[in-house]
Amino acid sequence: MLPSMPADAPVSRRPAAPGGERGPLLAGALGEVCAVPRVSQGYKLLFGAVVLLVLVALSFHWFTPFSY
Repeated sequence: MLPSMPADAPVSRRPAAPGGERGPLLAGALGEVCAVPRVSQGYKLLFGAVVLLVLVALSFHWFTPFSY
């Protein structure tokens, strides 16, 4: 059980690998927010947008002389 999860939280396992071994315990059950692919894709897009904005902010001073 993960330390941050309450003792009675639902726990699921990853599907069995081709070799028959199961993965580590995962917190959350099917259908919860972290298990919905659309939400996961949204998190990835948001992360990419934040990374892009940070890169623009860090490189902005190199490109300002070209705007004069």
